Amino acid sequence: MKRTTFEPAKHAFRFENTFKNQVRVFGLSSIPWIGSKFEVETNGLCGGMAFSALDYYHSNRPTPDVTSANATLRNYLLKRQLDSFKYRDSWRFYRWTRRSSNTIVPKTLENEIPIAKESIDKGNPVVLGLVGASRVKDIGNDNHQVVCYGYHEDTSGKTTLYVYDPNCPPSGSFSGELKLIPFTHRSSGGGEDVPGDPSGPVQNLSVTSNTPGYNRFRIKRSDAGKNDSIWRGFFVQRYSKRSNPPVISSTDRDDQRRPVRDHRSDERRDHRDRDSGPRVRDHRKEQAENSGTVRRDHRNQNSGGVNPNPNVRDHQQTN
Repeated sequence: MKRTTFEPAKHAFRFENTFKNQVRVFGLSSIPWIGSKFEVETNGLCGGMAFSALDYYHSNRPTPDVTSANATLRNYLLKRQLDSFKYRDSWRFYRWTRRSSNTIVPKTLENEIPIAKESIDKGNPVVLGLVGASRVKDIGNDNHQVVCYGYHEDTSGKTTLYVYDPNCPPSGSFSGELKLIPFTHRSSGGGEDVPGDPSGPVQNLSVTSNTPGYNRFRIKRSDAGKNDSIWRGFFVQRYSKRSNPPVISSTDRDDQRRPVRDHRSDERRDHRDRDSGPRVRDHRKEQAENSGTVRRDHRNQNSGGVNPNPNVRDHQQTN
């Protein structure tokens, strides 16, 4: 197995991707050929979590060891979610969703898997955009994003990719490591591919573009206590790191997973309010009360009690 130094048990988030948001596709509010408004509700921040996990990894900052996201961390995840839709990636999600599996599977095999492997060989994990949707309205629900940090290629040429899935965080005995493998799922009587039919055998095939019947990709999530997820194809996303992800401590969270206000955003307390007395002591008032005759400006006081500039008369002094 070839892998980077990214480890889900160390660099993945400890909470599950259960967010809901509305995002603008392509970062735009108006798209001429679609309509005046095109927003997609996403069932999570998988792209934001994938990008942010790599931000912490590359910046050598510890990924927050918390079981829920406070306001500061959630805002950062949302910003990175929007970043994951920048560049050509939004367009690729849109195009690949509208294309058939017979089109995107060869592209995954011939282009995207080699790109992922080359990056991992150089020590750089990548973000994969997984395509499961076949309708534009399902882009936010049936597509997904994960971090790929390693791969294994056996003697037959079959490649298994190792991924961190934000929907399956490390917990208990589960390290967070999942496998993304190609497969063909056929019904018990043969014939057409039936990906959702549990009665058919699952056969792992070689990662070559001329293999007949090679039509799906599976993330084996049984180790995380969940059903496997099946995808029509995937591509390597463009990732641009940020070097200053927020440092969140375990005290900045709520055990009931409720949003917690970040104490670091509190305004500084004015030290002049520490006692019950006046904020600023008025020397002129005190002198007027003591002498009964002179109300002298304390700004002209010096050690001798004389105006330091005799040529300038202080109009506030009275005899």
